[in-house]
Amino acid sequence: MAQRFEYYNTGNDSWCTLKNGYTWGQTFTPAIAHKITSVKIRIYKYGTPPTDIIAVRATSGGLPTGGDLCSGIIDSSGAPAFPNSAWVEISLGVGTILLPGVMYALYAYPGNGDTNNHTGWTMDETSPTYAGGHGFIGTTTIRTDWDFMFEEWGEPIAKPLAGNLTKALVQGAYI
Repeated sequence: MAQRFEYYNTGNDSWCTLKNGYTWGQTFTPAIAHKITSVKIRIYKYGTPPTDIIAVRATSGGLPTGGDLCSGIIDSSGAPAFPNSAWVEISLGVGTILLPGVMYALYAYPGNGDTNNHTGWTMDETSPTYAGGHGFIGTTTIRTDWDFMFEEWGEPIAKPLAGNLTKALVQGAYI
């Protein structure tokens, strides 16, 4: 059964629009190893949004780097119209293993949205307090004064019976 791991879900007082040319996201740092399988983000829709994507990426210097570790489609069709917002869950397919103490990024790729047709991701811009990460713009700008609304969900990793984790993963030895 999936469980919630890292999250920031209070202080919803602002937003960023997912539209052509704008990429945003939130970094987070897991406290324990687990397999991330979905994320929930708080969004609204404006007009008829295009298909947007959210991905998990590695980070370097507090910014996303490299390719996607896993990703999913943001379905904003059921989201309320601006200025209201709601939580939407996004499946990340088979997911990926996240290690404790390592910072990762939730990176939102916008579709071809515009001013009249887009998805908005809500955030706390007044008093963000998530200690495990921060908001960012693209791959170049850290925003420690932003925390996007997110919850990352997944499955705990079972402990190997004996030997090192690599050996256990290859042999499939779990308890």
